[in-house]
Amino acid sequence: MDVDLFRRLRLRGQARADDGGVDDLLTALRLVTGRPFDQLRPGGWSWLADIGINHHMTFAIVDVAHLLATHFLQQGEVDRAQAVTETALLAAPYDEIPKLDMAAILEAQGHDEESRKLIDQGICNSAEDDGLPAEVGQRTEQILADQRWNRQRQRAS
Repeated sequence: MDVDLFRRLRLRGQARADDGGVDDLLTALRLVTGRPFDQLRPGGWSWLADIGINHHMTFAIVDVAHLLATHFLQQGEVDRAQAVTETALLAAPYDEIPKLDMAAILEAQGHDEESRKLIDQGICNSAEDDGLPAEVGQRTEQILADQRWNRQRQRAS
């Protein structure tokens, strides 16, 4: 992935907002083919371990995809929201934000049961590598509390 181009497109897209910004953000996401820096040549880019740009780029990809997914859901373009969210999941398969976006997409498609299942199993009851339940982030807790998903989960229990 061309990191510099992604960054420039992201900045321009956010600055332009409704005046072509969505196109810039989509172009930035088209550069994403998986996790950042996961296909390095042997012995190359070893300096990355010390500066954390891989984490920064993961967060940037998730952020761009979330902005677009939210925009497309508000516009009723569920298929486009799903496409950008799937890209975010390629880059950050364990991140909660793309999973929450996918839950919203499933709900918008009328798949309430699948949405609730994703929240329950993929977010709230997911396990860490050691088998212990993963801690749900504060932002995720707030989103769940603000959304009706929380009420649905309580009724389903």
